[in-house]
Amino acid sequence: MNKDETEFYILCLLAENELEEQKFNGLLSYLQEKRAESPLEFSIDMTVLKGYDDRIATKLNESLILSKQLSGILSSGLNGNPRQCKRFLNTMDMRQKMARFKRITLNSQILAKIMEVEYFNPSLFRKMVELLGKNLLETELRALESEDESALKALIPWKDDLWVRQWIKIKPPIGDKNLMEYFYFMRSSVNDKTLVDIQKMSEQAKKIFDGLVKHSDSIFREAKKNVDKLSMMDQTQILEGLYNDLLSDEKYLSDKFKFL
Repeated sequence: MNKDETEFYILCLLAENELEEQKFNGLLSYLQEKRAESPLEFSIDMTVLKGYDDRIATKLNESLILSKQLSGILSSGLNGNPRQCKRFLNTMDMRQKMARFKRITLNSQILAKIMEVEYFNPSLFRKMVELLGKNLLETELRALESEDESALKALIPWKDDLWVRQWIKIKPPIGDKNLMEYFYFMRSSVNDKTLVDIQKMSEQAKKIFDGLVKHSDSIFREAKKNVDKLSMMDQTQILEGLYNDLLSDEKYLSDKFKFL
């Protein structure tokens, strides 16, 4: 897929997650008709969305912004591969679910921007993790954003990298943001080791966790029925274990999270 096709695909995936099935199907048909009218020039914006429904357009405003933010880098970095684009979005969605479980809100655009580095510039990502631990990341990112070479120190090796120069200009700027929580929920990339401690689980939680990672329908039904009886510690350990399992799974098994 090229950039425009990737943008269309991303918006449709995000809209499908935001809207009820009937409303999404109606919107999809409308967008496909509009695209067929001028396939080479078609681009989705708020005017196009409002042409279908003002309320839906308002609801999808953030998704539209995100689709435009991601389309360029994902179309080039992933060669427009739909499966890989969907995996990127699924990973982002799962991290936001993890954060909401802990009553934390992760801004989609900021999370996506950091994940772009995670995916496409691992050396820079590792350096950002290192700087975060030294409380130097915000200072370095601000210098990179403002092109202030006199203030740039640890990130100097990346200042002339074309990909980095394009990435740092993508909105929103992140040099003035506290990114600790974002990296916390990306820690499966920061550490290769599994973060869940099965030994801390109760016997019932261990049984549920083991069944879920083995895709057992009977255990899934038991989990839905008994989840409220588990301690918060058990729930958190199960959720973190499933999170790591999902990120390593080529198939996005969202049903694993329905009981939480």
